[in-house]
Parts: sequence; C-alpha cells; structure tokens
Amino acid sequence: EHLAWCNVRHCAYGHDHCRSTRAFHFAGQNIAQRTACHAGDGKLLLPPAMKPDETIRKSIGTWFQEHGNATLGMIDRFPTNVTGGPIGHFTVMVNEKVRRVGCALIAYHVQRQDLGTSARRPRRMVCLVHYLVCNYSHTNFLQQKTYTKSPEPVQNC
Repeated sequence: EHLAWCNVRHCAYGHDHCRSTRAFHFAGQNIAQRTACHAGDGKLLLPPAMKPDETIRKSIGTWFQEHGNATLGMIDRFPTNVTGGPIGHFTVMVNEKVRRVGCALIAYHVQRQDLGTSARRPRRMVCLVHYLVCNYSHTNFLQQKTYTKSPEPVQNC
C-alpha cells in the first residue's frame, strides 16, 4: 500500500519502477485513471461526477473483464504474444503466487483546454482525476502458469 501511495501522490499516470522490495522481488502492478471534466461555467460534465469507490469498483471490474480474452492455455502458460485483447491485468489479479495486494487512490484537479469548440477561443476545462494503483506481491512471467486448475473450487488451497 505504501509503495502504491508513493506512485499516486505524484499525480503522473504510469507504471513505476520501484514497486519491488526485498521481500517481493517480482511485484506486479495495475493502474487506472478516470477523468471527469466540466467547462468553467460548471454546466458540461464529461463523464458524470465520480466517487472514489466507483472508480475503484469500475477499475477492478475492467481489469477482471479481461478474463474473457484469456484461454485455458494462456492460464497454463502466460503467452509471449497475446491475441484477442489484453489479459495481463486479470492474470496478475488471480495469480496463485500473489500473497499481498496494496492499493492507493488519489483525486486531484487539473485545468485543460478544450480545443474542440473553437481553435480561436479554446474553452478552459476543469477536470477531476482519479488515479488508482494496485501493487501485487508477484507478477506474470512468460511461459509460467497463472494458477493451477482443479475440478473443484479451492481444492488445492
């Protein structure tokens, strides 16, 4: 959680390179960002106002939806080339070697210019940004299994 907070507090979207620790050498990471903007008059809101818990739920849901892109073969051996859409966010979430997860979310405001209305008179936009980072104690490795399949849920736990 602390390392996830170190990432989000900079308000600069992107994977960081300092999430691994002495205890967790091969840490994984999922990141998400949601933005809602409105014009200076406060009337235009794109998309509607967000709440932090909604951002967390929607982001984790989006990562998990990648399960539809993953085949059983990809679960047995994480592929070098993924076709059919991303799977990495999902597979790090369900990786059997993950023992710890730490997440952090920050909300901040930025000003942007909307050039879509008129290039001569750009409209100033105020945007609320939610930035979420989740670190995992282990990440995906090429050609390694994501988890051991079994005919019954939690059979080998």
